[in-house]
Amino acid sequence: MSGQAGGAGQGLLRVAGLALQSRRWDREANWRKAKRMLERAAKTGAQFVCAPEGFLEGYIVQEKGLTRAKYRSVGESVRRGAYIRQMRQACADLGIYFVGGFAERCGSQMHNSAALINPRGEIVGVFRKVHDMGAEPLNAKGDEFPVFDTEFGCVGIMICFDRQLPETARLLALQGARLIFNPSAGMHGETNDVMMRTRAYENGVWIMFSHPQDCLIISPKGEIVARAGEADEVVVADIDLAQAGRGGPGRHRRPEVYGELRSPRLRFQDEHRG
Repeated sequence: MSGQAGGAGQGLLRVAGLALQSRRWDREANWRKAKRMLERAAKTGAQFVCAPEGFLEGYIVQEKGLTRAKYRSVGESVRRGAYIRQMRQACADLGIYFVGGFAERCGSQMHNSAALINPRGEIVGVFRKVHDMGAEPLNAKGDEFPVFDTEFGCVGIMICFDRQLPETARLLALQGARLIFNPSAGMHGETNDVMMRTRAYENGVWIMFSHPQDCLIISPKGEIVARAGEADEVVVADIDLAQAGRGGPGRHRRPEVYGELRSPRLRFQDEHRG
């Protein structure tokens, strides 16, 4: 367990990220492990806990030869899913907020989703991954960037590749998010560190990046205040949301001169070739 020491006092929020390695397809084993880690995080006094992208089923959507029917078999309904119910009960029992990634089954569609559950076991909201590089053909893409009000402040969620498009974090910050959770299962390491520090700094927000082999908690100044040293680790830090919400460099934006960003004339070179 790593991070800052000391109890969470007035104006502070204790958060925990899970560097949780899942077994592909084994939702029962993955949930048992996650619950044990949630209990460890709660014992530290953590009020928010974040698990990686697709932790429940082991992020199997990119598995070679995967069929839609087999993928749907591990899909979880937000309102009726058995494991979502268990997550909700755990949050109520432990008195924590939880951000957990899972393959969501919604009608005929599947989504790469993350749910925010509150300490009363209620679903505050769900974010569906918007950007996937075309690498998740069995998932329908999300098209919204919701933010969620909590008693501690406004929070947002982006999933894995969403972080690589600066518009995602910017839209969440502009809507008032002071803390952004980033469940992920893809790239991590030095390049990712730089990117996540930039996202936090340029928007003046706290960011928690939670990955099976890594976890970062980053301040609005772009400083890594806590990180995982190994897999299956609970990373804890005390953060002050009052330090966020000031916009960072973004407070000096001039939106009136950015009209070209919405112009259909502007395309990256590969889009022209396509």
